[in-house]
Amino acid sequence: MPKENIIKDQLMNQALQQLAVMSMGKSDYFNFLNKIIDSLKEGKSVQLRGFGTLRTKKLKERIGRN
Repeated sequence: MPKENIIKDQLMNQALQQLAVMSMGKSDYFNFLNKIIDSLKEGKSVQLRGFGTLRTKKLKERIGRN
């Protein structure tokens, strides 16, 4: 497959992903975020493919300075 076709395929995939995100309504978006937040509050880790893994970590107290 020529390099030009590979680049066109990649650009088309990115455009389709952006359209899918844009078509998601605000309520769907907030439901998605709330599910992530709820899982983190329960102490679970959340894995987002292509982005990374989110997890909470308990830190000990320390003295803040300005």
